[in-house]
Amino acid sequence: MWIILFITVVGVAVFASRMKYLKDIRDDINAAGGIGPKYQLLDFSKGPKIAYLLLAVVGVISAVYGFMTADDTTVALGILIFFLFLAEFFSANVQYRFYYSDTAFINRGKVVRYKSIKDFEKKRIPFAFVAVITYSGDKHLVPPKALNIIQEHMKKK
Repeated sequence: MWIILFITVVGVAVFASRMKYLKDIRDDINAAGGIGPKYQLLDFSKGPKIAYLLLAVVGVISAVYGFMTADDTTVALGILIFFLFLAEFFSANVQYRFYYSDTAFINRGKVVRYKSIKDFEKKRIPFAFVAVITYSGDKHLVPPKALNIIQEHMKKK
């Protein structure tokens, strides 16, 4: 029984930590002007949110199954899976949204000007985030679909 309590505390702590991070990022996006007429928004979060929600439900089902079979480890893992994927569900609102204008885009609350982009790093894994590397050496991870928009705006300038 102690493992269930411990894992629940860990799961809640991870969830609370992610919610604080999301609040900070949203405040940064607001401060940068991301939510308003200055920037356009592309939302790629629908697919990942559905997947995260389904996996959170798998966690609940696992926890219920663990209760029914009196297996504390299965209950604990189900609870942990639920909290982790619920946190990811809400995080998708930041990770899979792309705010952009004619001169810059916002990545996790930071404004990145197209003129400051030096290179891109693509992973060989399909659907992996693309690293946008600036001349100052900063790396900004963006959804793969956002790369086309960035490249189009870079050609305009």
